[in-house]
Amino acid sequence: MIGLVLISGPAPARAAEALNWSAPVFVDQPDALADVAFSGIACPSTELCAAIDASGNVVTATHPTAEATAWTITPIDNYSFSGNLLEGIACPSTSLCVAVDITGNIVSSTNPAGGPSAWHLAHIEGMNNTREVSCPSTELCVVVNGAGNILTSTNPTGGSGAWTVTPVDSFGYSGELSGISCPTTSLCVAVDRKGDVLTSTDPTGGAGAWTSTKIDSTEGDFTSLSAVSCPSVGLCVAVDESGNLFTSTNPTGGASAWQSITTSLTNFGLTGLTCASEAFCVGVGSEGSVLTSTNPSGGVSAWQTSDIDGRNNLIDVACPSIGLCVAVDQQGNVLVGTPKEPPAKEPEKATSPSAGNPTSSGTGTSGGTTPPVAAEPTIPVHTAAKPLTIAQKLAKALKQCKHDKPGHKRKLCEAKAKKRYKVKVKSKAKTG
Repeated sequence: MIGLVLISGPAPARAAEALNWSAPVFVDQPDALADVAFSGIACPSTELCAAIDASGNVVTATHPTAEATAWTITPIDNYSFSGNLLEGIACPSTSLCVAVDITGNIVSSTNPAGGPSAWHLAHIEGMNNTREVSCPSTELCVVVNGAGNILTSTNPTGGSGAWTVTPVDSFGYSGELSGISCPTTSLCVAVDRKGDVLTSTDPTGGAGAWTSTKIDSTEGDFTSLSAVSCPSVGLCVAVDESGNLFTSTNPTGGASAWQSITTSLTNFGLTGLTCASEAFCVGVGSEGSVLTSTNPSGGVSAWQTSDIDGRNNLIDVACPSIGLCVAVDQQGNVLVGTPKEPPAKEPEKATSPSAGNPTSSGTGTSGGTTPPVAAEPTIPVHTAAKPLTIAQKLAKALKQCKHDKPGHKRKLCEAKAKKRYKVKVKSKAKTG
């Protein structure tokens, strides 16, 4: 059995503090047919974010900010026809990004912000409806698709021949793999649309290396898990399209190792999730909803809900650090989240026991013992400054002239100061 926790109403005080999110900034035009702009984002560092869209573009920023001018749109996927829908992207470092589209293409770059020529496409036959990709290192990438296949490569930029297709899940919509996260090369965790989590400690080991466990049965056999994020082998968090969260500190431990948290977003599906560390996770969903936690496996009090994007549907979020998160929505907007400033600490006020209250040395006035009398506050005594002499006043004025007035204006200023303090100005004798 999976433990069930319900979050309803306002989050308790000990829930994670929400981020400060910028207003939505329009960056990318939605695709004319799909009416969708962004479809995913990855940020390997605070100096690079790469988002993908429904028109075959990558949208990069080397200094991710909530300003449209910080982002550059680059077409990278025109296989078969112009503008394929890119579905997933992973960037294990600033020197490698790998994106996948719905027609079975792998598009990779060792210079993600380097323009169209920096991206290279490899078509994988029989790998249509590709969904997500995870790269725990530059030497391993794992892709999932809607037919229940796993696609792996130990040389992600090596072309079509560098990828191996392995069926691991049942075919059809109910078995469609929808997300994957590999925190290391020795652990991958995938999720599907029938509520299963698939794990492997040897991702390239073939079908027998993968184990399937049902963790989401809140709506029967066809509950859709939509995303998963594992910042380490000691924590995985998954979300579904019914607003539920699933956490585990032992992802390969079977159904009993996963805890279910039903959030207040039951009417708003969760579509994107990232965990920058075991102590910081952010999930996004429809109608601008965001979930934030600094203790993802902490249960009811650990997650805070907020609305940052009105009626727009947030698609994905990436947090390269706890100090920066970047979210994208279907309408082509970018939103940047940064930590809230801690409230200013008020100076401590000196307190003294009241005359009628018990103290450590007596029982109060009612007990016949006189409590210690608080000392009178010390009032600082300000002694009057000695008046400046004429010479001191003049010296001060001349110093001010030297500081404020350049060139001939300084000489005029000095003359006025000497006149004011009744000092005769000696004129130079003229020579004939």
